[in-house]
Amino acid sequence: DQGITMYDADLRLVAWNRRYQQLFEYPDGMLYVGRPVADLMRWNAERGEMGTGDIEAQIERRLEHLRAGLPHVFERVRANGQVIEMHGQPLPGGGYVTSYSDITDYKRVEQALREVNETLEQRVELRTREAEAAQQSKTRFLAAISHDVRTPLTALRVKAEMLGDSAVREDLIASIDRMERITASA
Repeated sequence: DQGITMYDADLRLVAWNRRYQQLFEYPDGMLYVGRPVADLMRWNAERGEMGTGDIEAQIERRLEHLRAGLPHVFERVRANGQVIEMHGQPLPGGGYVTSYSDITDYKRVEQALREVNETLEQRVELRTREAEAAQQSKTRFLAAISHDVRTPLTALRVKAEMLGDSAVREDLIASIDRMERITASA
């Protein structure tokens, strides 16, 4: 599935495979031993495959990188939306071997997962806000109910204490105390 190219120290094409030609849609006869990599870069740039800007400057920048003999890994999003991952390795004595992989499907899945994750995060955030709002509402409701229940209990306590010393008074006050503890814990 991978395209492969090899360039010599003078950055001329030495070897390639059919997949490389297919990935970049090179016409038959365009690839041949000795073809300067700059020609292929230029052809790609003129088709909009290397982004915007001055074509010769783009080519020269890439050639400098290759001349420096630095390994590289990068992704190119082609004009048709295809994503190609390129792995370049310098060769001893100069030149390069580069592999080209079509990772378009992988990138689509990655984007879909990113969107699902963002949607999930938004849903979790919304549910968290809703739960917090519900908790606040419940707290306000219980506070109001507690107040509404304690007011009559206070009045009932006052009335019970007016009964004087009696078993009914003690039972009534104990019951009021239990109800106040229950409402205080709510």
